[in-house]
Amino acid sequence: MRTLILNLKYGIATIATIAMVGCPIVVSAGYQEALDHYYLGQYKEARVELEGVDHPNRVLLLSLIQLRTHDVASRQTFKSATVPQIGAFEKVLRLWFSDTANVTVLAESTRALEKTDKQAFIEPANLELARAYFSAKEYKEAKIAASKLAGAKRSDIRKDALMIEVRIAMAQHNRSDAEGLYRRFLVEFPTSDKEYLTLIELNKLFGSTYGVLDVLGTKKNQLEFIRGLYSRKAYYDYRVMAQEYLRRHPTRRESEELNNGMGVVAFESGDYTKSVELMTSFLEKYPHSHYAATAQYYLARGFHKLKKYQNAKEHYIVCLDQYPGAEYGPATYYYLYWVCQELGATDDYEPYLRQFKAKYSNNLFYDKLMWEFGWNAYLKQDYSTAFDILNKADWKFDLDVMSKVSYWLAKAMSQIDQGRAQPLFKKVLEDHPFTYYGYRVATQLFPDAVGNLSGRFRVTGLQIDPLYRTMLDAGLGDMAVADLDYRVNRMKDHNSKTIVTMAYLYSGMLQNHRAINLLTSLGFAINPKEPKISREIAQLLYPRPYWESIVRYSNEYGVDPYLVVALMREESLFNSQARSKTGALGLMQIMPSTGQGIAKGLRMEWDGPEMLLVPQTNIRFGIYYISSLKKRFNNNPILMLSGYNAGPNATRKWLDKSPSDVDMDIFVANIPYSETHYYVTRVLKSYWIYRLLYDPEFKDKTPPPGK
Repeated sequence: MRTLILNLKYGIATIATIAMVGCPIVVSAGYQEALDHYYLGQYKEARVELEGVDHPNRVLLLSLIQLRTHDVASRQTFKSATVPQIGAFEKVLRLWFSDTANVTVLAESTRALEKTDKQAFIEPANLELARAYFSAKEYKEAKIAASKLAGAKRSDIRKDALMIEVRIAMAQHNRSDAEGLYRRFLVEFPTSDKEYLTLIELNKLFGSTYGVLDVLGTKKNQLEFIRGLYSRKAYYDYRVMAQEYLRRHPTRRESEELNNGMGVVAFESGDYTKSVELMTSFLEKYPHSHYAATAQYYLARGFHKLKKYQNAKEHYIVCLDQYPGAEYGPATYYYLYWVCQELGATDDYEPYLRQFKAKYSNNLFYDKLMWEFGWNAYLKQDYSTAFDILNKADWKFDLDVMSKVSYWLAKAMSQIDQGRAQPLFKKVLEDHPFTYYGYRVATQLFPDAVGNLSGRFRVTGLQIDPLYRTMLDAGLGDMAVADLDYRVNRMKDHNSKTIVTMAYLYSGMLQNHRAINLLTSLGFAINPKEPKISREIAQLLYPRPYWESIVRYSNEYGVDPYLVVALMREESLFNSQARSKTGALGLMQIMPSTGQGIAKGLRMEWDGPEMLLVPQTNIRFGIYYISSLKKRFNNNPILMLSGYNAGPNATRKWLDKSPSDVDMDIFVANIPYSETHYYVTRVLKSYWIYRLLYDPEFKDKTPPPGK
């Protein structure tokens, strides 16, 4: 265990205990004091503490302190330090150049760097210098630094430098140079998905929004640019540019493509009325167009979204009758069923259902419809029909959805013959052990299986580069991460050892959200088909940061700490500074209004929403709130989680509309808010995995079916 002072908030040092993976950490007293001062921004005191300290990372920490204080001598210290390669150096340069008041120091440091043998660092150094000069509005010097990178080996540096030159010319109102440079940019980096200027910037640059079309020159280049806007989902820009292109070049072929595209863009942007208007106009003007099938489909979808079900039905049928082999055929059959359902005209759908089965029985949309049929039969207590429909051998669903289908197949059979249902439930557990439905089966029917499942997590030993481990132990994890970030994101080094090392570093720095996102984005998961699963990687995916605080307040308020940590994972991925679009804050995503009420209940002074970004406060408030839900819903985790996400009043309303002996599985499946439905199943899935990883000897409190 190791304690670090991580940040200073409201004048109070927040102490966080970090459980490190691997060997115990031994840090000398003087070095620890220096490290604490460093984290508090007390660089002078840190430097004093380092005098006379014998520690392998003394030089590294000293160099970082000097860089943060813009000490020119730091380049000599840094040259002699043992530092990871390009990425870490770029990270330090960015820290170094963050204060644009010291541009002279930056320039001197960069020139000194150019005289060293660290050639790989010179390009990023000049790029950072150009950025610093540009921020300081010293455009002449910024241009000199950026122009040095025209022949840079790294394309990302060339791209960034060229865009700096464009913005310099714009800032100097030099339209001629800006146009020429931007033309170069578009030619060199035609597929760039980040660096195109916004419409406002284009308007400023060219005197009109559409000047970029003149810069692009040929019709082919202009069309490629507009298509690029569509592929990047820059829908507003696409619509504006497409309209201007058609004003200039009203040829039939491009007119069909771009007018159809504008109708699709309107739909994808949520402007269903505009989409219907555009697609209606398109079909009137181009009834035999190559794009007519797409127009008919989006016209039907627009009417569907606007709840004009009869219009939607008519156009879905036109799609199927006139364009039988169109790309949107399976989706059209699927959505046609739902509008027929809304109109109470399911008999009208029968011939189309037969066509759907004949043409697309191996399509995902067909499987989605079959699931709905099976589910509806179950709800009507027609268990034989439900079983027959769900007993399909070749579902196209992913594993998560298949766990649901398999579970309800077993449930249907349990209503017909309990003996025949047992093997089906066992198969759910065998095929989907680490899902919500695997959790329901194991805890309700096969509790003896818990130990076996927990035993599949084996200690495999993380092979972490000793240098990175040492840097993390020394409190310099940010430098190590910078190096790995370069390797992963710039060099596309997706070697599993590199990825796991980076996740390990993030976790050790209390940046668990970054660790989890990194691992999941590159395909790391708990694979149910693996007989042996790395316990260390599983614990990186399902960590327990702030565990001591969680246990403390859980004990105080009588809440299961594993339910808390599972909820925290799904709410924020342990990002203490997380902010949702709706205004929820912190680790447990508490709304300020709720937080104010909790503070009153705890007889604490409410200092405003920022309180919720302090981990200790957020954890205490969240657990206190869960304890109130526990009392309100009789310690039923399903209802407690539903209440946490949708609100206790909404959950009580749904419960009151259900039978007194409602099957909790049906209650979860029928939660009206899809977000809440998935939230409950996600949190309980995480809860299950946490228990298997850390504490398999537990008694489940989730109510069995029927209670």
